[in-house]
Amino acid sequence: MLRLTHPSLFLAWTLSVTLVFIGIDLMLYDDVSRVFKEEGAIEYISAVHLIGATVLWYSLHPGPASRRDWHIPVLLILAAMRELDFDKRFTSNGVLQLRLYSADGPLVEKLIGATVVILLLVALVRLVRRNLRGWLHRLRHADPSAWLVLLALAAIAVAKSLDGAGRKLAPLGIDLDPSVGIRLGRLEELLELVAALTLIQAIVYFRRDWGQGSPKPADRRP
Repeated sequence: MLRLTHPSLFLAWTLSVTLVFIGIDLMLYDDVSRVFKEEGAIEYISAVHLIGATVLWYSLHPGPASRRDWHIPVLLILAAMRELDFDKRFTSNGVLQLRLYSADGPLVEKLIGATVVILLLVALVRLVRRNLRGWLHRLRHADPSAWLVLLALAAIAVAKSLDGAGRKLAPLGIDLDPSVGIRLGRLEELLELVAALTLIQAIVYFRRDWGQGSPKPADRRP
């Protein structure tokens, strides 16, 4: 009998939820492209999975170690908010865009944006200082959670490189066919979904192995 924390069980649940979200859009809309658009099924389910990964981080193995590594769930939540376009939904310019701070605009927007950016930078610095060494160690020892994180990072990197591919290639004199741009945009959304699903599996493997006591928590920082 499978335990409730078995990775295959979580994979089945996440894939089932993904299928439900996509199925609802396919049932409600005639145009299949609606699934890939902003506020479509792919974007929403990616955000849901990132929030779910945050919940799993605390629920599978709560304790002082989880609280010390608070930057990991913070990064997951920030990524979920980015999927939902929260970074530019409530301000005149995106919080990661220099125009928000250099151009004239409400001071409160600049303060909100600066707070988010500072929080992001602090979380990233803590991630590198506290977790990078242990992650590299586990990569060398073929730890599934470490390799799943690597897969997620690779998917995110490729997805970000595809974002606005036509705009990025235009200065090089490359005119991207609109149909190709559409397909690259869809691939971007799918890669971000893959990253979210993979991060959930990484947390499940990490917490399962930690709960079994191998290796020691000090060596298991993700």
